[in-house]
Amino acid sequence: MRALFVFVTLALTIRAICQSNVQAVYRDGQTFVSFDEGANPTMTFEIYSSNSPIVFTVNGLKVGRLFRDEWRGKILQDGAMDLTGQTTTWRVPASGGGYRLIGASEGVFVNTVRSSGLRYYSVVPEGASVILPDQQASVTEAYDPVNEPVKPHFQFQKTINGFDNFVFASWRMGDNNASNDRPDFPVTANLNKNGMPYVFMLSQPTGGPGPGPYPLSVALHGGQGHWWQFRPGFFANIGNKIVSGFMVGPSDDMTHNRLGSESHQMTKWFGFAENFDPFEPDYFQDPPAGTIVRNYTQRMLDWTIAYLLRPSTGLNFDHEKISVYGHSAGGRGASLYSRYRADAISSCHMFTPALEATGEDLPNRMFGTPALNLETNILVGGQPVTFWGAFDWHVRLNNARDIPFTKVWSGKMEFEDGIGPDNHWTARRVNLFHTVNASKLGIHVFWDRRDHAVPDWSDEDPVNSWVDVGEWIGTGPLTRTLRDDTMDQQRFRLHQSFPAFYDSDEDLNTAGRQPDPGNGDPFNGTDFGTWAGYIDWNVNTIVDTPKFWACTVWLVGQSPVAIDNYPGTTLRTSMTIRRPQRFLASAGRQVAWKLRDPGTGDVVQSGTSIADANGVVEVPGLNLTKSPTLRRIEVSLLPIPASRH
Repeated sequence: MRALFVFVTLALTIRAICQSNVQAVYRDGQTFVSFDEGANPTMTFEIYSSNSPIVFTVNGLKVGRLFRDEWRGKILQDGAMDLTGQTTTWRVPASGGGYRLIGASEGVFVNTVRSSGLRYYSVVPEGASVILPDQQASVTEAYDPVNEPVKPHFQFQKTINGFDNFVFASWRMGDNNASNDRPDFPVTANLNKNGMPYVFMLSQPTGGPGPGPYPLSVALHGGQGHWWQFRPGFFANIGNKIVSGFMVGPSDDMTHNRLGSESHQMTKWFGFAENFDPFEPDYFQDPPAGTIVRNYTQRMLDWTIAYLLRPSTGLNFDHEKISVYGHSAGGRGASLYSRYRADAISSCHMFTPALEATGEDLPNRMFGTPALNLETNILVGGQPVTFWGAFDWHVRLNNARDIPFTKVWSGKMEFEDGIGPDNHWTARRVNLFHTVNASKLGIHVFWDRRDHAVPDWSDEDPVNSWVDVGEWIGTGPLTRTLRDDTMDQQRFRLHQSFPAFYDSDEDLNTAGRQPDPGNGDPFNGTDFGTWAGYIDWNVNTIVDTPKFWACTVWLVGQSPVAIDNYPGTTLRTSMTIRRPQRFLASAGRQVAWKLRDPGTGDVVQSGTSIADANGVVEVPGLNLTKSPTLRRIEVSLLPIPASRH
């Protein structure tokens, strides 16, 4: 009798202080578990599941654990408030069909199903041992990836500044077996983060996306940014308006326990350690040596794009024109993702991309320190890429030989915004420019005196004695470069070769390559400039056959924006052919090249070269001219000499 009395007393106490009214609805491969959080909810709730009713938690399987910010939908609410001026709650499938907005005191956990049948779900405070009847609900689940694939769920829509923005939510599937994917939905977290919420926004011009197939621009926010800010037209200094197609802005937000309270941090658009426990308060410890940092977030990006490309969405996307860009941590993320998906991304733009950020030399459970430099699950040439090593812009994250056509903008005055010393303009940054150039991958490098925050690029800070307006941006709409536009990215195609320029030199009479970015001191070297960024080409003039490759190129000279026009008349540069589709030279194959005046047909330069060990064809020492004077580069495979007997 005393045991029963203690049990009833404990049950009444639990009922008074925590959640109840648990409901479970199955839809599209996932079960949506909602509940009233009750008065004074604990920082986390735990979710248990079983194929029969549960009375004690030890008799169930713990399938998830959520922080308050996760079950309440802080990532959604903050965006809704900024976009609409009003808060909102999760919009989830309702029993009997349709959708409902959960109540202000309700929470949501979402579990991805692996089997069919009747299932019971319970929601209890962290550490609870007893489960009450109204803390539990049953639901019939169906595992049918073909007919009921997992999909994101629409949350709300807002039209702003000429763009229609549609917000969707999804919830990650976590598993400690990283390869235990559903056919329609990948593992995108470890088991500790199963049910972690994820939000993205799909935007189009209000007048419509134009004729299909539609290009898709993937916009990655920075460390202090948010998914709702990287919508088209929000950052004028980036030029991210679209006049056709769509833009998708995903979220990268990890809720975890830091020193006993909820904290938010990005996963660097990559992922986190496979054994990362977000509920462990001692965040400032490295994972054990040998831990793998898995690219869970990149896999979530994979699924987001793959979902949008499904015929069932009714959106006729152009698989050849999927580009990615980002600022700061998002710029680094764009570089990471474009190299990881070199087989899917057409082009990449990086704006003041982070190398490392403040405090990243401290121990941490998510990634480990640069000194530890843990291996990732990404293998190139059979060897694992290290987590911190992957951040250099030229490191391959895919077995493809080439990376997408890439542009990067850096600021000499980035230190003004209080960002960490590892993201300042330093000798390390300049050395990376030289390393990128030496890779011959054709990355266009730009720099000027911008600071780090995007709105500040066009504003002079009167407190400083130095200029901190980015020369490539200026102070008005007719001064900002068009070379960084999202629309510029839409020109390039996945399965189209391109001329990759390096060793560009604007002044052959001065020692070293010009312009000179300096020695890493922000006040040393040329204030602004570019390596290869004045060079352009007509993608419609590219000829790519088994024995012949050609393209018409020039130095920009007729742009309506003065900053984009090359200040000289000629420039010397070298070139490799990247992403060749049919012009595939074997190692050691000799080629002949010509530089013609396409107007007269006259050959102004010619020579021969030999494909390197990877089959990369190089054309050295080209003298390019400024538009309207064009040049046409032609490369031919020379016959293989007959063997002599």
